[in-house]
Amino acid sequence: MTLMRMPLTVWAIFTATILALLAFPALLVSAIMMSLDNLLGTSYFMPAIISLGQQLDYSGGSPVLFQHLFWFFGHPEVYIVALPAFGIISELISVHARKNIFGYRLMVWAIVVIGGLNYVVTVLQARTRGMTLMRMPLTVWAIFTATILALLAF
Repeated sequence: MTLMRMPLTVWAIFTATILALLAFPALLVSAIMMSLDNLLGTSYFMPAIISLGQQLDYSGGSPVLFQHLFWFFGHPEVYIVALPAFGIISELISVHARKNIFGYRLMVWAIVVIGGLNYVVTVLQARTRGMTLMRMPLTVWAIFTATILALLAF
């Protein structure tokens, strides 16, 4: 069986697996860092805090770092769950209708592109967490802008 004859469910699960391989390490790292903050008193995520007029032992962590790490996992996780469901539904409809999937190759590429563009949307959402495009280097900003414009064109 060639790649372009595999069921869409297999393509969707394959794409979701690649997303999981890229997304779950960020969750693991943030969980380890949070555990170190709680158990050993490090300050990865705890900023300098004054409580009741006393300076606490934390010195300059970044809560925004936790947000970035969490959403680097959290946004792809939606597609990790949804893509296999899309593949299963496509296969069920085609089997019960006794017809081949119309535009099979385009459906395969759509599943793969949805998985890839997922991280572009994650960067777009990072703007809502305090990261602006003007803080990025010019080449990164240009690539990001070109990608968004290409998405809007199609």
